[in-house]
Amino acid sequence: MRRVLYLASTSPRRQDLLRDAGIEFVMHPPGAEPEGSGSPRERALLRARAKACTAVTPESPGVILGVDTLVEIDGEEMGKPADRNAAAIMLRRLMGRPHRVLTAHCLLDSGSGRIVEECAEAQVRCRRLDDEGLEVYLDSQEWCGKAGGYGIQGVAGGFMTLERGELDTVIGLNLAALGRLLETLP
Repeated sequence: MRRVLYLASTSPRRQDLLRDAGIEFVMHPPGAEPEGSGSPRERALLRARAKACTAVTPESPGVILGVDTLVEIDGEEMGKPADRNAAAIMLRRLMGRPHRVLTAHCLLDSGSGRIVEECAEAQVRCRRLDDEGLEVYLDSQEWCGKAGGYGIQGVAGGFMTLERGELDTVIGLNLAALGRLLETLP
C-alpha cells in the first residue's frame, strides 16, 4: 500500500517543485513555527520538525513533510522582510557577498511516529545592484514572503547566482534530500 505524502506547507514554490518532479502529495496545514535558538542549521531543523509534528494529524496514514528555508550571512538569519524597507536593507547587506541558504526537511511517519531529517545547504552570491535596479526589484513585490527578500527562481535570478549546492535548495525544497528521507522510512 502506498502511503500519502502530506506537505505541511503553504508555499506555492514547494508545491511546484513536487508537481514538477511528479511526486503526488496532499496539502496539509503546517504546525506552529517556533523561533528557537542555536545555529542557523539547528533553527531550520527545529522549525521543519515543528511544522511536521504539530500539524493536525491527517485522517489517512502517511508521512508528513515539514520544510523550512533559511538565509544566513555572517551567522545571522535573514528572515522574511516585514516591508519594502526591510527588504531593501536585507538585499543591500547581501550585495557583493556570498551567503548560505539552508533548507531543512523533516518527515514524520504518522503511523509509527518515526522522524527522519536532513538539511541541505547551498551558497548564493548577490551581485551589486544600482539604486534604480534595486527599486525596480522592490517594485516587483517578489521579495514578499521570501527568506532573505528574494526568490532565485524569479526576477532575482538576474542578480543572484548559485555558487554551490542545488537550485531547489534555494527555492525551498531539495528533492534529492526528500528522496533519501523517503527511502529511509519503511
